[in-house]
Parts: sequence; structure tokens; C-alpha cells
Amino acid sequence: MEIPTELLAKIFIHCLPSESESDDSMAHSSFRLQDAPLLLTKVCREWRSVALHEPRLWCTLHVRIPRAVNTKNLEFWESRMEGIRKWLDRSGQVPLSLAFSGGPNMYPVPTTAAAPYHSFVLQLEILFASQSHRWKSLELEGYFLIEPFFVNPREHASILDSVKIEFTPFFHIPAIQEHLLKYCLGISSLRRLHLRGYELFDTSWVRFPWSNLTEIVLQPIIRGEGPLLTLATALDILSQASNLRLCVMDLTAVEDAIIRNRERAPIILPFLRILDIYLAINLQGVSYASEDDAKHVFSPLITPRLETLTMRSRVRQIPPFSLHIPFLCFFSQPGPPPITTLKMEIHINLRSCIECLRLVPNLQSLSLNHLIVKPTPDSTNPGDNSPGCSSEDLFRSLIPSPDNPTPLCPRLESLELIQYDDLSDPTVLFALAKARNDISGLSTH
Repeated sequence: MEIPTELLAKIFIHCLPSESESDDSMAHSSFRLQDAPLLLTKVCREWRSVALHEPRLWCTLHVRIPRAVNTKNLEFWESRMEGIRKWLDRSGQVPLSLAFSGGPNMYPVPTTAAAPYHSFVLQLEILFASQSHRWKSLELEGYFLIEPFFVNPREHASILDSVKIEFTPFFHIPAIQEHLLKYCLGISSLRRLHLRGYELFDTSWVRFPWSNLTEIVLQPIIRGEGPLLTLATALDILSQASNLRLCVMDLTAVEDAIIRNRERAPIILPFLRILDIYLAINLQGVSYASEDDAKHVFSPLITPRLETLTMRSRVRQIPPFSLHIPFLCFFSQPGPPPITTLKMEIHINLRSCIECLRLVPNLQSLSLNHLIVKPTPDSTNPGDNSPGCSSEDLFRSLIPSPDNPTPLCPRLESLELIQYDDLSDPTVLFALAKARNDISGLSTH
């Protein structure tokens, strides 16, 4: 039975890499012969013809330049440039999703010592700029191919809706960084903005129409007390980003911002489903103005549809009670707790962890990293009169039994323990898996 050409082309499109399959979050085709679309051109003459004449197979491309390649190898650079030209020619006029990373550009390369490489970069920049009207999604690593952002008016990038930039530690050049960020923030069609490793972030940029975005990732470099993004700036941004579905932020909470939070109006994020926050707090001995200040760090945020929460922090001297966990407000939203996936990479004690789990009855996946095992009251904290809690207590609270007919997280299906070696009785994990197998088929890692 002969498959119609149109149907075969659609099947081929489903062979392209997807974001969930990509090990580096770049869901783009590449020059690998064992992957689609190039693989499809090697099967037979008919498949080759169909593949070469289907523009949607060639509208994504990840140009990754090997860091170890000889910058003087003229044949290599000419061959790579020719391959890129042919690839983009096959894409016709379909919107482009492009990613550029790697290469000797990650390190200073003298122009005189690497003429073939620099000639390649210049040609690629010209080709890249000529396609700005087709930019749909861009991912850039370091300062590879930044020239088009200086010579092309942002109006040319009228359909660009996704920008992901990861700056490298070798090229923190303020003028370039500022221009690149302002260029991206000025694109009205932008919906997804991912910035990693940046150093410069002017608070005046908060005036950017953040309400256009459905995804935002802000992970600046860490300096001094923590990430350069402050809690106050982050909340100002979120107060304008009401359409977010995904948010990842690395930020620092200093004392004045914590105090200001008491007076901040509620920030409603009605569509937010995935939230990942790293919080640097109390790293330089910042003392809370009151015992509830830590709890209220994120209290202004209202996230009624939050499904996946990742909490990352290195909070020092945190009190032993869950009331003082900065992320607790996400478990106490109005209505039934919607959170189904919880990842905790935060220094809290076992008792606080158990108290948190009581608030997420719909939890299906749990990952624990860097828990503080505190089997006895903390002798360094005279005010801590709480009873001890062991690792076994945590796992037994998850095991359904006649003595525990209402275990924590009854829908839990996956449990992951990272850097966790304080379990005196490993059999409790087998008991947990066995008891839960009849309920949800729990898997442990």
C-alpha cells in the first residue's frame, strides 16, 4: 500500500525532536545524520524527495560549533556554512526556530589567528540577519551571533515569540548585554523570555509589557548575598505578568524587601501552572523584623492553578516550624490545593517537611533534596522545644496502615531522594513501596 505524499510528510514532521526529548532543552534539528530530518533523506529515493520538499522539516536548526575545532580549518568552516545555507533554503518561507551555541567564541579568539572561523561567523551573521522577518524562536548561548541585534530594527522580528539567552562568564560586557536585553524586551510579539547568566538588569525595564508573556525565566549571576535579581523587582514584574503559565526565578530577599512585603497588594497569577524559585535569604545575617516575615516572603502571590512547584533555597537559621518556610503560602491557597508535583531543594527539617506534605493531598510526585535530619531538638536554638523527628517518621507518615488509615499524600506515585543518606532503617522504604503499590504503584529513586 502506497502512502500519499502529504501523509508521509506529516509523519516525517512527527519524527523531529521534541522539547521533552531534548537533553539540553533545545528542541531543534541538527546536522546529526542519525536524526531527522537528515536521516529521512538516507532511506530511499522517494523519502528523500518528500523530505527535501517539505519546508516544515527544515524550519528548526541548532547550530552547535565544537569548542575543540581548529579555528584555522578552512575546509571545515566552508562545509559548515554551505550546510547551513542549504538547510535554510529548504525551509522556504516557513517561520524559523533557531539555536546557536558552543564554538571557540566562548573564549577570546584572536582574529588574526583564526581567520577562517571569523569569516564563518561573519557570513553566518549576515545570513542570520537576512532571515529576521522569519524568526519565530531563538536560543543563543554566549555572545554568538549578536551583530544582527545591532543592525536589524526590532520591527523586522515581528513574529518572534520566544527568546532564550544564556550568557557565558567570559563575556560580561555591560553595553552588549544591555542592548541585547532591551532589544528583546522591545519586541511586542514576544511570549516566552528565558534569560540565564546575565549581570545587568535595570529596574526601569520593569515598564516592559510583561503581561504579554506566558513564560519567563530570570536566572542572573550570583554575586554577594545572592542572585542580582531582588525580591522587590521580581514581585514588581510578576504584578504585571498576569498571563504567565511558567515562571522560573533566582532571586535575593534582603531585609527591606521583606519588610515592604507586609504592605504589598495581592498579585494574582490566574494561569500559572509551573513555578520554580530559588531564594537567597538571610545569607548575611539578615534578621526578620518579626517571626512571620519569612513565611510572608511570597504571600502576595495568589496562584490558584499551580500544579508544579520547585522550591530551591539556602535559608540559614530557619526556625524549626513550617510556619516560617518562605514557600508555605503556595500550599495555603484558597480552594483545594492543586499542586501535583513538588520538588524541595531547601534546608528545612523533617518536621517542617511533614507539615508541608499535610497541605498537598493531591500530590503525585515528590522530590526531596538537602533535608535537614533533626532527630532531636536543636540545642543551638534555645527556643526550639519541638519533639524530635526522624527519617523513619517521614516515611511512615506516607505508609497506609491500620494505625495510619489516612497517610500523607494518598495519591503519591513517585518519590525521589537526593543527597539523602541518613536512613538508619532502609526497610522502611521497601515497606512504603509495598504498601503503596496497591494504591498508586509508587516508584522510588
